[in-house]
Amino acid sequence: MGETAYLSLINSTNADWEIVKSSSYQMNFWYFPEKITSKNAVQLTIERSGWISNDHDLDMGIAEYKLLDSKESRFQISAKYHKDKGRFLISIVFISLKADGNLPGSTLILGWKPDSLTTFILSGAEGNYTGTNLKTESWMYDNRKLLGDLPLKSICITGSHDAGMSKMTGGTAFGYECNTLTQSYDVLGQLNLGIRFFDIRPVISAAHYSTGHYSKVGFTWQGANGEPIQSIINGINSFTKNNNELIIIRLSHSLNTDLGNTSYRSFTQDEWDGLFGQLSKIKYRYYYQDDETDTPFSLANITLNKFTNNGANSAVLFVIRKDEKNKVDLGKRYKKGFFYLDDLNIYGKYSNTNDFRKMSDEQVKKMNKFAGYKYFLLYWTLTQSAAQATLCQLPGVASIKDLANYANQNLSAYPYIVMDSLSYPNIINVDNVLDKNITAFAVAINYKVHLA
Repeated sequence: MGETAYLSLINSTNADWEIVKSSSYQMNFWYFPEKITSKNAVQLTIERSGWISNDHDLDMGIAEYKLLDSKESRFQISAKYHKDKGRFLISIVFISLKADGNLPGSTLILGWKPDSLTTFILSGAEGNYTGTNLKTESWMYDNRKLLGDLPLKSICITGSHDAGMSKMTGGTAFGYECNTLTQSYDVLGQLNLGIRFFDIRPVISAAHYSTGHYSKVGFTWQGANGEPIQSIINGINSFTKNNNELIIIRLSHSLNTDLGNTSYRSFTQDEWDGLFGQLSKIKYRYYYQDDETDTPFSLANITLNKFTNNGANSAVLFVIRKDEKNKVDLGKRYKKGFFYLDDLNIYGKYSNTNDFRKMSDEQVKKMNKFAGYKYFLLYWTLTQSAAQATLCQLPGVASIKDLANYANQNLSAYPYIVMDSLSYPNIINVDNVLDKNITAFAVAINYKVHLA
């Protein structure tokens, strides 16, 4: 038995894919279906030869598909050893197919990792194909023909869980990188990778505003600080200078950590006002005009074109929960870039498990129950067990980001095949955004749901 890997193909175009040819050499398993229908997906097993006597540099397989569009656009799935890279890799060869980021004749390398899943996504319609290699910095603007006149509640966007935790900038005795860091890129890096909803958890540390990831353990608080708020402000302003996208930032889990380790508490109104004053330096904050939607007011009913002035500029929104526990008052800032979470009618609850099957099944059940009448946030995240959080510095014990990498890799043919116009997420919330795949998946959902 040789090395085995898995490949998902997501067809979120309006054309069926029909196989033209398929062949392989020294591959134990290389099977591709005759047809992959529009708005469907398959997951395939690929297995290389395990014979010791074989020259494994010669292992190879090709499968060529044509789209049943007017041009019969063609692409090829190729698996072979690349001498220049010293690795066996799966690639997509764009024979006559033109897609966002790839011209005919170009090649997109997907990679190869034994016992892991790789995904290729193609979305859109003839003359406007996009997918795995899309331009993530401007994906909303680039797809405004599909999305522009849709209300926010009809659009699927990408989200970042604990978005400020890409680096440690201070913390407690038992706050380690492996149990506090949820991201590898700062907020600007995540914006460039297509994230549009950010879970920001502000803290006060040494009299400065930062982000944090803390939990109360017994009588003490344990955790760490992340990206400073000023760095996030600079990053957002840098991004919106060149891109006209919608950006939503949820503020929650505030903590003043300057009061002693057993006495951390949520922000007072004055402390919130201090943070709001800093965040007001962010440009292109969205000001709501009272005549934009019918009453009752809801951000979810506003179209992307309304938010971005028909793609002329970015729109940045801060949302914060107001309830008995968090009595923050936005005052005169309300509807001037700052809104209450209830203005979105949002619902989402994480699964609190490190078991992928349990998490994915539970989140899909929640989606089927709440999507459509709530602004639904899908938590595609795994949570460390108490033992993992305590022992993650030891070899072989999974960190938060290790768990995230597995969950993100498996945001693929499933759950794509169970999402439809009646049941799909408004936000796909993930840890450890590393590449374009999360955004490509969200775009695929939008095309599956809204493309005729």
